[in-house]
Amino acid sequence: MEGISVAMSHHGDRLVVGAYGNDSKGENGGRVRVFHFVSLYWIQLGNGIYGDASDDRSGFAVSVSGDGKRVAVGSSLNDNLGINNGQVKIYQLVNNWRWEQVGKDILGSSEDRLGTSVSLSFDGHRVAVGSPLNSHRGVASGNIKIYAFKQHWLFKKRWSWTKIADIYGEQEGEWFGYSVSLSADGETVAVGGYRSGNRENVFNKSCNECGVVRIYKFVSHFFGAFWDKVGELKGKKDGDWFGFAISLSGNGEKLAVGSYQSDVGGINSGYVQVFGYSNFLWQQSGDNIVGTSPYERSGFALSISHEGNSLAIGSPTKDAYSINVGLCRVFGLNLSTIVPANAKTERPSEYPRTNIPTQSPFVTIIKQPSFGISCSNSFSLATESTKNNKKMYGIMFDVVASADVNISIKSFKINMDITENDVLQVFTRRGSHIFYQNIINEWVNLGTYPVIVSSVDQAPTILLYTPVYLEAKQSQAFYFVLMKGGSLHIHHYAQNTLGEVDTHDENLAILIGSAIPQQGGTFQFGRPHIPGSGLVGTVQYRKCER
Repeated sequence: MEGISVAMSHHGDRLVVGAYGNDSKGENGGRVRVFHFVSLYWIQLGNGIYGDASDDRSGFAVSVSGDGKRVAVGSSLNDNLGINNGQVKIYQLVNNWRWEQVGKDILGSSEDRLGTSVSLSFDGHRVAVGSPLNSHRGVASGNIKIYAFKQHWLFKKRWSWTKIADIYGEQEGEWFGYSVSLSADGETVAVGGYRSGNRENVFNKSCNECGVVRIYKFVSHFFGAFWDKVGELKGKKDGDWFGFAISLSGNGEKLAVGSYQSDVGGINSGYVQVFGYSNFLWQQSGDNIVGTSPYERSGFALSISHEGNSLAIGSPTKDAYSINVGLCRVFGLNLSTIVPANAKTERPSEYPRTNIPTQSPFVTIIKQPSFGISCSNSFSLATESTKNNKKMYGIMFDVVASADVNISIKSFKINMDITENDVLQVFTRRGSHIFYQNIINEWVNLGTYPVIVSSVDQAPTILLYTPVYLEAKQSQAFYFVLMKGGSLHIHHYAQNTLGEVDTHDENLAILIGSAIPQQGGTFQFGRPHIPGSGLVGTVQYRKCER
């Protein structure tokens, strides 16, 4: 059950992974680990976090603060206050190597299953926890609680989690609180009750397990403070399970809702809807994003970006290369519609996205920044290979904007055994080549390029038609193939290593790899390739700062 729950920090360099079935400290006691991204490696950060006892299922739900230094862990079957009362603990990273609990345990009542869902605010000072089987308003009507991390009014060194809200489901059997999502400031919360019947009034027939999502906003004025319901969204068909998964943008004004049991695209194909808050109303933005095949269960898990411009949708039982292999699709959002991330869309930023002809929804190439951005002069960065093989035909490698600056890649000078009559085909994708090197349809073909050889002594130059822009700490994979006929066979590295960092400075890292590793044969991708060959040359880029 490793990865049954995951959460990522704002910059994407901290990943929290829950494994509620882990048996290290007792059968199904559960475990949570935090990983930190260094170059191409995910390295465990600090100690593992374990459940208190067997069958606690610690890690059923996890959440992380924006800076990745505070983690909330839900143990939905903890029995500290009664059978399956549930528990949430919050941990703080101390000295960059140890996770220590902050404040006391947050516990539910018997059979509440508190900790089934959990969501931290951006600063980690507010947390919302769901108890879907709480029976305050009928059996399994559900409840969420919101806590704030507050300083004692007298003893200033004492901090504790203080409950500031109890919000209850409105009908029996709603399972309200099975999903919960806080805005960045912790003042807007969305709550899902996927088994709600959604009866409008006494004259309407109940909609069986259609699901409901309610949105609340913290209001403070002269007469006091309270959580005001500012929206209610309902599923339309029996058994859709609308609200099983939800995700609220950082500003609390965009909300993604999953209905993974829906049959709209085939039995249990699932779908996702995105809603925007405007003029005091929640209205759907664009069409439903429907699963592409039966039993895909699209919308089982989802996450909307902090700005609300990107959306990731999980389909755990999608059949692709084998049964239940699963699928994650990423979409770009604009104010009025929903489009794949590789399609052309206006973006409220200095870096407008551009349309790249590809079937992959994973890759976005961004135009070189212009207005409002200052770029320093071009730099050259040499990459020295330990294996200088002049008979190279193709190469995969990563370019990483390693510091807190933005990089605009304009051209490459590659020392290959080629002539000016050769042409080069260039593929790219966001992320590291090590994870995608044998998945053809996840690479963007940037086209074929003439190889410019200005003199015999100079390395050939490839000028990109459209510069590739990397934000700070992002990685972009490139694949260069010489068009000499034949076929390219990709092979795994020895010992599954990720390659070497051949060159690195404060702005840029070049990570070289010839690719690939896969047992049981080879994978044809394109053109001839010699495994183990390295890259020699320079990358022309600009360092851009806002």
